[in-house]
Amino acid sequence: MPGGKNGPRAQPKKAAAKPSPPAKQAKKKQTVPKARVKRAAGPRSGFAHLSPLNPSVIPTMRDTGKSLPVSAVCHDELTMDVGDRVMYLITNNGVSGTLMVRLVLPGGSLIDPLKTSFTCKVLEQSSTLGGPTSGRAMKAGATILNNTPMLDSGGRVYILNTDQRLAIPDSLGALTRGEFNTLCDTVKQSPLRRAFDGTDFKAPKHYHAHVTDPVVYETFQSWDGTLNPDLFGSYISEYGGGPTANRKSMSTLIILMEPAVKQQDYTVTARGMWSTRWPLNTIGSVVSKDLPTAPANVIDKTFKDGAATANPPPK
Repeated sequence: MPGGKNGPRAQPKKAAAKPSPPAKQAKKKQTVPKARVKRAAGPRSGFAHLSPLNPSVIPTMRDTGKSLPVSAVCHDELTMDVGDRVMYLITNNGVSGTLMVRLVLPGGSLIDPLKTSFTCKVLEQSSTLGGPTSGRAMKAGATILNNTPMLDSGGRVYILNTDQRLAIPDSLGALTRGEFNTLCDTVKQSPLRRAFDGTDFKAPKHYHAHVTDPVVYETFQSWDGTLNPDLFGSYISEYGGGPTANRKSMSTLIILMEPAVKQQDYTVTARGMWSTRWPLNTIGSVVSKDLPTAPANVIDKTFKDGAATANPPPK
């Protein structure tokens, strides 16, 4: 029999099973879902497309053939003496590089306002002197900066972006002192104008024109190069509304600077973009290409958004 002398061999006791430690629960990383950032309501796309600060071209509704988009700048360093009243008229008429005319009525004098036109150098030549054969408007805008020391800066500044023609003589050079003051009062009384203080322009502010007539906007016209104040005025004057009038495709940006108690220094920079056609034997003709096209509803929305952004609520 198995076992020893004293009896069967005792079976070894099995050690009691130790309770297994509780399973470690994996710590799950709690993630907080990110809230979707909603874009601020407003027609920002129109501003982005129609602003000359954006180099992209505006598509056309139909193929208009090959052309060369050209961007250019002209600027004015203005010193306003005490009592001066200054107005800038800015638009892209599509037939020249002249973007801006400055009207200055010196304080304390009885003379008519002084008129000066500003033209982008790269497009100042007419078609007969080496410039484009034809062109059309694409973009226009202006940047305003007050360079006066902070303690001396001041004066009221009014901004108006209008698609209406102005009640001025067709020959802008013949604008009298009384007519100029009447125009200034009209700008200040417009429900769409916006009023600022000179100190608001210590940081540059940019404004852009918008499309007023899509048909004229996409029409190429013969290139005139440089326009004097008289010819420039024919595109924005109400007296040019007859069948022989120069057609207007973009709004007119008006900057009115009222007299200040101290001398003011401003930099006003006008920017524009054109679609141009050049003679066959020029570089402009070689590098020309077809502009992109888009459905009419897309382009129409861009024009509407641009107009809504260009006319902010009055302040």
